[in-house]
Amino acid sequence: MATANGFALNSAEIDVPFRRLWLANLTFTDDLGPSENDPVELVVGSWTGIGTCIDAGVHGGVRSIRVVAGAGGWRRAPAGLAFQNDANLSRADIAQALASSVGESVEADPGTLGVHWSFDPTVSAGSNMDALGDWYVRDDGVTEVGSRPDLAEFRAIVEPFDGKNGIADCLIEESDVAAVMPGALVTSDSLSIQIRVRHTRILLSTNKLVAEVYTREQDPFRAARHEARKLRFLGTYRYRIIEQIADRLQLQAVDAIAGLPDQLLVDKAHGLPGVTTECAPSGEVLIVFADGNRSLPFASAYLGESVEEVHTTTTATFTTSSPVPTPEPVALGPAVDDMRAALLAACATVAAAPSLPSVISAFATLASSLGSITRTSSIVLEAQ
Repeated sequence: MATANGFALNSAEIDVPFRRLWLANLTFTDDLGPSENDPVELVVGSWTGIGTCIDAGVHGGVRSIRVVAGAGGWRRAPAGLAFQNDANLSRADIAQALASSVGESVEADPGTLGVHWSFDPTVSAGSNMDALGDWYVRDDGVTEVGSRPDLAEFRAIVEPFDGKNGIADCLIEESDVAAVMPGALVTSDSLSIQIRVRHTRILLSTNKLVAEVYTREQDPFRAARHEARKLRFLGTYRYRIIEQIADRLQLQAVDAIAGLPDQLLVDKAHGLPGVTTECAPSGEVLIVFADGNRSLPFASAYLGESVEEVHTTTTATFTTSSPVPTPEPVALGPAVDDMRAALLAACATVAAAPSLPSVISAFATLASSLGSITRTSSIVLEAQ
């Protein structure tokens, strides 16, 4: 059984490091599930983790979310912290102040830190916590200052061990998930050594449950960024317009998709040279990534009433396939002769220089000439 707030999971990738924060990428069976900033109770077999949804979206009728351990505050920069004298501060004093500033809960021993502690407002609360030594977020969502305890031995069915990178794939049952978390001592008939786990990655799919265990510590956030860089996006993706900057668009993704950039500043490529558009904030566009590369996005189409104004600076050229024939003269009276002369002059102008400016000039001259034909001339024409 694998659920998040009671909603069934279709797949899950959960990284639990020896220190700091665990991170989970979850996909549900439909479009129902937690939303961004919701607290999340994640249950995978025998393991339960308390965290917070930091990203959520629906794509193709399926909800995907990202969950971080605790209340999600350790990734934010704290504010309003100051101590008159930091010489005798305890770990508990500093940890509690940091945790309170970002909405987290913490437990720490009351021992004196022993060194001067300097609050750095330019980095996250978690990075400030690193000055206290080791810390991690327990399964119940509470942060503990100190090292994780070692767990009991766990005998596993291990697929080939990657000794170079210190990785072993353990085929496990749902009841084994809690037993392979960091601190566990993994043994197997196929291993010549014992593995003291320093990082666990739980991989859940519809028909398989695997625990990747590492002998060395890993950074789940760095791994997530690395995986995102390898992704290729070969479809079209809806983005919402935040604002137009010159002839570029500042956009935000409509749906949260793993690895898809949340915000973009893109060029327009609508296939009309010389055409510029003014786009409305909150309108939507379709984004394409050239060669599937997430670093090469462009706006390929507009949706709904995204475009407010269209401007063009295009000069069009027209080419005739044969010379304009000279009409045979017909004597039908002064008014008709005048019209004939005006039309012949317009045709000659276009034939001599078949371009848009000459067409415009010829028609302007023709309109003026026709307008000069008097009512008297028309009467003469009618009488003939």
